[in-house]
Amino acid sequence: MLTKARFILLAFLETPRFGVLSDHAYLLNNLYSDLMKLVNPLFLMLAFHGVNARAEADLFVNQVDLPTGGTEIVVENRNFGSVSAVMWVDAENTYSNTSLPTRFVIKTSEKRVAFVLSPQDRTKPSRFKVYVSTMFGDAYAEHNPRAKYRFPFSDGITTRVTQSFGDMGSHKAMKTPHAVDFAMPIGTPVVAAREGVVVAVKNDSSVGGNDISFTNKGNYVYIQHDDGTVAKYLHLAKGNSPVYTGMKVSAGEEIGYSGNTGFSSSPHLHFEIFKPIYTASSILEGESLPVHFTSGLSVFRAKTGNIVSSEIAKTKNNF
Repeated sequence: MLTKARFILLAFLETPRFGVLSDHAYLLNNLYSDLMKLVNPLFLMLAFHGVNARAEADLFVNQVDLPTGGTEIVVENRNFGSVSAVMWVDAENTYSNTSLPTRFVIKTSEKRVAFVLSPQDRTKPSRFKVYVSTMFGDAYAEHNPRAKYRFPFSDGITTRVTQSFGDMGSHKAMKTPHAVDFAMPIGTPVVAAREGVVVAVKNDSSVGGNDISFTNKGNYVYIQHDDGTVAKYLHLAKGNSPVYTGMKVSAGEEIGYSGNTGFSSSPHLHFEIFKPIYTASSILEGESLPVHFTSGLSVFRAKTGNIVSSEIAKTKNNF
């Protein structure tokens, strides 16, 4: 689940320098530009949208000029869940007070100085670009592979697992080897498999198809758990999700209805637990995690072809 980022150019020529940065975004600044003497204020934002297979985790970034001539890069998390981030710079005649790239997890409502940039030679222009890659969840989360989840659909529903662990299908190609697909008609109630806080909702799409061009058209709900892992419910129907960001939900609480939006060959629910991981390239990726479901008094790992329901597994336990 490689980061596919929205790309935003933010140019600021006076304080307060403030904006939203998300994956692959960069903040462009010229510390000693003659334009600062001519234009007051100037604010420019250009947004470019690329393929995005997942929810955006925006961070608010504020540049604070220091009396010493340096610039603090301050980040603030206004999301309803933790965000993992990587920040680095492309700079000329500029140095940082800390080693870059810097990797950190920033909690909801937290605000911190990521690093301070200063000119090396104050007689020459100093320029820098700040890059950031972000993802919902805690990169340092410790997920118990035996943690139990209820099936993510309403009581009384029986369905078939069409893709699960170890399959050679689309999940392997999309680097989500532990995701589970449940076949279900459009409009089937989808419920939270585990309690948590809703951190992202998309429900405005009505299109889908078996082509990668539909990847960013899938409706979803993301729920962050207390251990920092995140549940992803994908391909939901348009416009009827009863949840909103910041809402706390319990296991079994209705969060939407199954659909066929996004990169999807037939109506189904894509269910996945993931946490962010840091890569050598500094771009965050999602690591899908194995899960087990509770079904009645049983614990069940869904395998492709299994017929399952929320009350009882129709096949034997299969660890």
